[in-house]
Amino acid sequence: MFILVDIELENKLKVIADMVVGSIAEQLDSARLDAAMVAQGLNEMTAEVVATAKSQLKESLGGMLEFLKAATQGINESTVKISETFTKYRDALL
Repeated sequence: MFILVDIELENKLKVIADMVVGSIAEQLDSARLDAAMVAQGLNEMTAEVVATAKSQLKESLGGMLEFLKAATQGINESTVKISETFTKYRDALL
């Protein structure tokens, strides 16, 4: 009789242990899915931030490039005027 009670108790403990392990496994699976969704969200946010930063950088550099072109053009025009003025003074002195 004690052996049968011991076996029944052991079976009940095994059932309880299996239920606990199953519950923990479900919770871990749920946590893994949640972590995967968070990671995916972070990847999407990171991609969005990078795209925005690239766009802003391109826009900023484009503006700087236009400024440099205008400044270079201004310097070229000033150089031509100085050269013309120098030529006029030289011709006047000769």
